[in-house]
Amino acid sequence: MRFPLLCVVPGGSYGLVCFRPEGGSGYTDQQVYERASLGGGLGYSEDRLRALWDKPPFSLQVLRQMNKTDGQGPYFGEDFLWALLAAREDSP
Repeated sequence: MRFPLLCVVPGGSYGLVCFRPEGGSGYTDQQVYERASLGGGLGYSEDRLRALWDKPPFSLQVLRQMNKTDGQGPYFGEDFLWALLAAREDSP
């Protein structure tokens, strides 16, 4: 969590899109190390993302499953992805 901490000023927000468990490779941490590969991506559970992002100095503002779009409009969405918004709440 060091990178977001260095890049987000107090009062700022951090947005993240990542795979849900069914969207990732399904590899365990051990398999990632053994294969030296993420296998296309790692999927995260809601509980895991909350554990990572809903603790000081961040506060989880939004965590939701994306809505799949038809790809014809101006918006992107796939239901195998999470959309997350966290705010940094510590003082400078």
